[in-house]
Amino acid sequence: MRYFKNILLSILVFGVFALHPSMNKQENPFSYLHYLAYGNSLKLKYDSTIDKNQITIKWICEKEAISCKEIIIMKDGRKLNSIPFEIGKQQLVVFYQNKMVGTIQQNKLVKNQAHSYYLELIANELLNSIEFKGTVFGPAASDSYSLTTTNLERYSENIN
Repeated sequence: MRYFKNILLSILVFGVFALHPSMNKQENPFSYLHYLAYGNSLKLKYDSTIDKNQITIKWICEKEAISCKEIIIMKDGRKLNSIPFEIGKQQLVVFYQNKMVGTIQQNKLVKNQAHSYYLELIANELLNSIEFKGTVFGPAASDSYSLTTTNLERYSENIN
């Protein structure tokens, strides 16, 4: 009975160790295990001045396959699709009020790998702009940052 408990405890400790997010960094057996256990995850963070219903997120890949087409991940405040598991160059494009505010690119070398996608939108009313930060955690990690002016008319004036 004691050996059985030790074996169960060892399996539990190994399972916690193997599924820890820090183990999903490279191409190894753990990254495939993460693919099976977690899949791709998307976390969107935005401040209170941003209307979630005005955010659209699209997934685009550069491969010519039928499974690799433009997919709307989020629109009108609702998640419509999950981020697909495809190999090759791909990107998430974020729109606010139908204007592109940011994009994050990655090149996945292996199809069955789990990634965590973190997107953040911060409105700056003084500069009339939206700051975009995007990070992909996983074997094909990536970072992106952009600052987009939302309305140039605010800074124009007629001088006669």
